[in-house]
Amino acid sequence: MDSGITTIKLRKSTVELLNRLKIHHRQSYEEIVLKLILKYKDSRKKFDFYKIDLGKEQVTTIKLHKDTVKLLNKLKVHPRQPYEEVILKIVQNEKIRKRAR
Repeated sequence: MDSGITTIKLRKSTVELLNRLKIHHRQSYEEIVLKLILKYKDSRKKFDFYKIDLGKEQVTTIKLHKDTVKLLNKLKVHPRQPYEEVILKIVQNEKIRKRAR
């Protein structure tokens, strides 16, 4: 696989959610997103994802390896689904898993 680096656009509120999942402030978004993807795939639960209102929130970007973006692409319901929705879906799934424990 190609191991180049790319960027994806996310709302600042989504990046803040990712920040809260960090164990250490220097932990990369790459590591957080990969862990979430693995946990999401392992959970194998049906997930009803609510449509989010993107509104006019500020947008920022994070850097991810292209391999990680390929994994995110596999989780998309539709090719044009934003990465924002995919990441929020796996973050929400993680919150549900933690509450179920």
